[in-house]
Amino acid sequence: MTVETDQYNATRRIAGAVSNQASIDQLGHEVSESSLLNDGSAGFVQLFKESSVEEIHVMAFLQMMLVSEKLDEYFRVWINHVDRYPSSTNLVAWDCLHKTLARLAAEKFANVTTKQQFDSVFAKLAGDSTLTTFGAMVQHLLAFRVLGDSNEVKSSFEHTVMSRLSKLSFPKATESNHEIDLLIDTVIFIYQYHRQDFPVDTIIEQGLRKSYQNIPLMKLWCLASIQKNDIDTLVPAYRVYLGYNHERTVQNFGGHIDIFETIDLSSSVLGYLVSTKLQRNLYDQVVVWYNDLRNMVEKDLIEMLGEGPYTVLLTRKLALIWYMLGKISQQLCHTNTVTKEILDSRLSNTLKYFEHAVQLVQSLPAHQPNDTQIGRWYFDYSFSLIKMGRLKDAIKNLKIAIKHDPDNIQYLNMITLVYSATEENLDKALKISSEVILNLKSQLAETDPAELSSSRKWDILQMFMTYITLVGADQDTFEAVECMPMFFEVVHQLFGSEISPGDSAAVEEVSEKVSENGKKNILRKIKSGRGKKPATVRVTNNLNSQETKMVHDIWLWTSKLFEKQDMVDDAEGSVAEAVSVQSETYLTHARLGQLYIGLNNKRALQELEASLDLKEDGNVEGILGFSNLVLFANDNSVFISDVDRMAAISRCKNYLESLTTNYKYFQISDIYYDLAHIYELTGDRENQERCLTKCVELADSQAVRVFDDIF
Repeated sequence: MTVETDQYNATRRIAGAVSNQASIDQLGHEVSESSLLNDGSAGFVQLFKESSVEEIHVMAFLQMMLVSEKLDEYFRVWINHVDRYPSSTNLVAWDCLHKTLARLAAEKFANVTTKQQFDSVFAKLAGDSTLTTFGAMVQHLLAFRVLGDSNEVKSSFEHTVMSRLSKLSFPKATESNHEIDLLIDTVIFIYQYHRQDFPVDTIIEQGLRKSYQNIPLMKLWCLASIQKNDIDTLVPAYRVYLGYNHERTVQNFGGHIDIFETIDLSSSVLGYLVSTKLQRNLYDQVVVWYNDLRNMVEKDLIEMLGEGPYTVLLTRKLALIWYMLGKISQQLCHTNTVTKEILDSRLSNTLKYFEHAVQLVQSLPAHQPNDTQIGRWYFDYSFSLIKMGRLKDAIKNLKIAIKHDPDNIQYLNMITLVYSATEENLDKALKISSEVILNLKSQLAETDPAELSSSRKWDILQMFMTYITLVGADQDTFEAVECMPMFFEVVHQLFGSEISPGDSAAVEEVSEKVSENGKKNILRKIKSGRGKKPATVRVTNNLNSQETKMVHDIWLWTSKLFEKQDMVDDAEGSVAEAVSVQSETYLTHARLGQLYIGLNNKRALQELEASLDLKEDGNVEGILGFSNLVLFANDNSVFISDVDRMAAISRCKNYLESLTTNYKYFQISDIYYDLAHIYELTGDRENQERCLTKCVELADSQAVRVFDDIF
């Protein structure tokens, strides 16, 4: 049996409309019953009157309505007799519902432009009967489809929901939450598909007073909490949802009533939670919930479905489920990976889930080349391959991602970086990056920067930064420095910076070095523009916090570039610019500390200590700077005694070992080089050899920039 050849049977079984132990004969009887309903809508009316409406009946009816020439007749049966939505697991029925709404909008409401016109046409279509709650909800689903995000439709929907809620009473022991469920399910539908801002809190409050163990209500509460970034409400609401769902499952003899609903909501909740900074106790609970979700997918769902083949709808749905599991696993790689075993396990799971998603996509019929969602799946799969050191495989999948989304700068940047790590020379990487930035410069000349999102601006800048880094690696650092005026023209264009006459903020000089070989003061040049007098870049006040952080990070990256060319004054001036943008941060202290090493080691130590005081976990710049100072500066004046030096070395060891399990930085070869040196000093030959081997392995496949930096 396959979903393709026996979709009624499989849909009913998957949806849990009957116990999972139901015999094939019982299910076959239902299939036969439904297939007798080809005479027209009257057969469905009789069926809906005589028995409770079940998933297979809803699906069969919606399929018939979608293709019937008697659309008006079927529509009246739908709003007056069906009285329920399909379950989330009933993918075929939902697909038909969406297509039916689209067909109705195109055939019956093609010339409708106002709410008044819509109501008039709908009244004729619906007939004379008073609308049921379900009929009123369908009316508004259709209105949103026809009129879009109309304020009139939104206001009408809010009034209808609140009015019908106010007339309901708390159900008796023999009654159900059915009426409220219909209202809440519709709110959820419109909330998700039309992104409308409703008085959700009021709806939830009213619903809680007039229902019991209401699963749709808990689902709405979770989704609304995510929308409002209200983790304090989300966690208890999700706990209650899980409790209600467990009771529902027990009542169904252990079978899932609507497994896709549970998986979808759990994926949304956990995906949000792992993207936040979790307290330790909540983190532990999230890991438990995540493991429950994995078991539900890997065991319960796969057992229900069998090996396939599946319909296109189901295949794509399963691919999305595996992808969401991969995203949660990927995000968990950033959190509490205190041992190599934990990090390796999460890396492996992330790769496995993304691989499942991509394999399912590959089983689909030839799909549209510009499917950006599939492009994102391939890109994330490629990045998980990069994290596993499989760069050649990553290139293959990055090409597919770019095929689906050819203008995605992030994808183009990533494949450029991978080529810089895998090719014998940088020609291919330079060719790609130079073509991309030429296109970007042309696009920017015709684009209002205000129309660009912050993430788009960041991707543009990161592409230019990759190109400049490639130029420096291929030719000479000064050649890269010479590209900086061009780069800052783009920075000015994107962020609307004002060029104001005057010198930059005064900074303490770190050395007496001056530019040699006729090198110009590039910092003044990039701040003033070509040929203008020196000026200070003052970022306009309308930047959001993300964009402010971007400008801050750009100046620190610029400082590193100047340092490599021994342009110490310009490097320090760039740090001062970063401070003027966002005040002192752990990154500015780390950058200054690295800059002072070998010039003023005591001051370097002060800056690096200040950086590590502000942030230890994942502070790669501060840690590598501190390690460089302690291990290689050869300045005894920094330490009071040998005991003090050995204590500093011990700190370095702890810091560096923490980076070997850090998702963003565990592939940086310098970490293992410094650790090998420490193990040599402490006589740990086994770990010294292990780290040297790892250092060489990573150095042989090191890109010109850290892959994670482009995000």
